[in-house]
Amino acid sequence: MRFLLDDNVPYSLKSWLEEKVFKAVKLFEVGLKGAEDEKMCQIG
Repeated sequence: MRFLLDDNVPYSLKSWLEEKVFKAVKLFEVGLKGAEDEKMCQIG
């Protein structure tokens, strides 16, 4: 399972998800820092 994490999600949650063998990516890592919710939904 993959997670696309919003800007306000703490890195501790990203790390925790990755420790549990999930793929987690923050918006800025894919060039979407500050993106609107509608844009995020199009990517997911």
